[in-house]
Amino acid sequence: MIGEHDKKAVAAFNAAIEPLWEAYSDPTLSYLAVRTPQGLLLLKGQVSLNNAPTKVKLGNFTSANVFAGHCLLSDLAETFEKFIEVVETGKIQIGKEILLFPPRNNSQHGAYYQPFHEAGLQNHNRVGVLGIVGAQNSEVNRTLHLDWEVKASPTPYDGIAELAAEYQVGALRTDAVAVEVVAFNVAAFDLTSVVSGTKARLG
Repeated sequence: MIGEHDKKAVAAFNAAIEPLWEAYSDPTLSYLAVRTPQGLLLLKGQVSLNNAPTKVKLGNFTSANVFAGHCLLSDLAETFEKFIEVVETGKIQIGKEILLFPPRNNSQHGAYYQPFHEAGLQNHNRVGVLGIVGAQNSEVNRTLHLDWEVKASPTPYDGIAELAAEYQVGALRTDAVAVEVVAFNVAAFDLTSVVSGTKARLG
């Protein structure tokens, strides 16, 4: 459950993407979870509001203690709003697996909205990010152990970091579990655009 104050961040993000929604193509969810005594704990999830068909392969990676993958958001919920409601429950079902996304100590999830995320600014793009933050990341100290497990899997990766990059989960947080929603830009000027005085010819 997202706290009342933090719901303002969700509302601001929704207001920003609502006029652009038809430009997004097949939103997807990337995820990385690790097995704990309680079940699969979602360390990081990233919803991508894509401006073109995704090039990241759909499917998942499974080892004894690691579960990662990439799927269509439409496979999980009827609408984006419904998916946010699923996140608030703290349980996201992907196939036969349930990813746990526990709240913070106050039994609520936090939220923030960055209308100009630094990842986009580095490439001179406007990228809006909604972040939903849960409980403390209690598995951060297991990374080295899990790296070796991933290296030894039938489909090997050089560690958790490469696995996260393969499925475009985004940067892992060491302080808390999180789900980020990334709204990519849906329009840009190309090199054929010309500005002359007060007039512009768009390319």
